[in-house]
Amino acid sequence: MSLRAWIAVCVLWVGVDLGNPQAWAESSASSKELAPEVLLLARAKYHMAQIFAHQPDYVCVETVVRSRRQAPARRYQHMDTVRLEVALVGGKEMFSWPGSRQFEVSDLRELLPTGTVSHGEFALHARAVFLSPYVQYRYAGEEPRDGRLLVRYDYWVPLMGSGYRVRVGEAEATVAYYGSFWVDRSSLDLVRLDVIATEIPPHLGLLAVRNSIEYRRMKIGTGEFLLPSRAVVWVEDFVGNESRNEIEFHDCRQYVGESVISFEPPPEPAEGHTTDQRPEARAERTLRLPPGVSVELRLETELDSERAAIGDLIQATVVSPVRYKGAVILPKGAVVEGRLIQIHKLRWRGNYFAVLLQLESIEVPPYRGPFEAVLEYIPAFVGFGGRLVTDPGEIRWLDLQMPEFASYRNRPGFAAFYVKSERLRLPVGTRMIWRSQPKDSLQWGVQ
Repeated sequence: MSLRAWIAVCVLWVGVDLGNPQAWAESSASSKELAPEVLLLARAKYHMAQIFAHQPDYVCVETVVRSRRQAPARRYQHMDTVRLEVALVGGKEMFSWPGSRQFEVSDLRELLPTGTVSHGEFALHARAVFLSPYVQYRYAGEEPRDGRLLVRYDYWVPLMGSGYRVRVGEAEATVAYYGSFWVDRSSLDLVRLDVIATEIPPHLGLLAVRNSIEYRRMKIGTGEFLLPSRAVVWVEDFVGNESRNEIEFHDCRQYVGESVISFEPPPEPAEGHTTDQRPEARAERTLRLPPGVSVELRLETELDSERAAIGDLIQATVVSPVRYKGAVILPKGAVVEGRLIQIHKLRWRGNYFAVLLQLESIEVPPYRGPFEAVLEYIPAFVGFGGRLVTDPGEIRWLDLQMPEFASYRNRPGFAAFYVKSERLRLPVGTRMIWRSQPKDSLQWGVQ
């Protein structure tokens, strides 16, 4: 099985009532039969439960460097870099692209349809290990590290008590897991948590899934809280292919309601009313392109494979006024915004880059609406040393390597193309020719 298929590793944490951990620790302390390491575990669990209980809802930028190797003897090869925002709100992990108006995605497949992705590292793994009643623990000794004395405990979570799900494509299964965690002997703060999946069903085609998460105290607002700082996720299949995600959490801040988050479906409209009152829905109805008009765009954001990350904002402007039935419907300079969805390097008779852009909205103040157009072609690059792949046979061969990528071609709002180059650099000024194709050709114009 190829790791090019979408792989997701996630944790579903189900809240449990553990009673009063402090009372448990105090009653344990009064018992002469309990060993010191058991009492220390009780104190550590209570300490972490208090941290979880008093931790504010918060948001961090998550940067993921994804790489893979074909066999253990070979070095990892960089695939791409992903940048997104992750929020912990009401005990749930939510995701969005940086700068988005809403955190509305709890399944990363909606943002990252290809490659290996995971969640749980931000909060749910630790909560499951310290709060679930199904976890079994074993003292594993003390270890000095970076000038601190750490205490290690091994743990095991059986399948019946696990919320750890692994997906490969459409196949999915809940797995048992085990691992270790290290806490500071003095402060009882969690320092590191390792999570290893076991009892993985054969139909997933995976040999191993491992996570390692590190923690440190960070300032959020006026307080200081224990948060994950970095993590590494490894996935290996039966034939020896491995993928690795190196994750950094940074620029954390308290969530104060700057985004609209809802865990429930929107209410049904009253009988006889169909108006959608959501802000994003109102914006999408304000400006719609008529069908069949040509729009030439100029890229205003440089794309460089050595600096760009999936999720980065991109901007383009309309090159010349767009007319329809004699009237200007888009003026020169109208702004189109979107994101870099994929920038993937692959090797097939040389080095190629698969580039996927999504243009989401067009703005002519005070109007704004969706950019519903299909990419027709990209003229020759200006000041760019790479070669845009236009040969149909060459494109077909590359599509065989990346079938998920090929599915985006000719979809409204998406630009999917290949460039043959050692390093991808799309300069400011790159032109793209689009033709409008609204979802509903009967509803267009300014409303």
